[in-house]
Amino acid sequence: MRTIKSTLLFILAISMSSYLMSQELNFEINSPTIYDETIDLGIGSSFTKNGMILTWVQEVSGQTHTNQLEIISSAGNWDVDSSTGNLIYNLVQEGSGITLTIIGQTDGITAELTMPSSDPEAPTLVYTFTECIISYL
Repeated sequence: MRTIKSTLLFILAISMSSYLMSQELNFEINSPTIYDETIDLGIGSSFTKNGMILTWVQEVSGQTHTNQLEIISSAGNWDVDSSTGNLIYNLVQEGSGITLTIIGQTDGITAELTMPSSDPEAPTLVYTFTECIISYL
């Protein structure tokens, strides 16, 4: 019985440390390209996470568009030494739920942003960010 309690406490501690790590990790990710399905939109983007705010900056035809999103929850594991793992951030902007998933592998980092369309009849929008470069704040 004592071993079961110890094991459960260990699992809980690992789960909490993963949750806290994703909450406390502050970073900036830059991507030169955004894909909508397989179409390169020709837009550069950056995501800056600082505390419970994620700022998304897009460079479109020489103009900068900035969106601030509130982080309502996060999950995942991330190794800052190798920039590998996965992080999932559930965000909200003007009442709309948005999800940012960041995947770091040995061959690079990609991110995926899933958000509702402004047209309720249209499908959910999924944008993929490739060739991402991460720096830690």
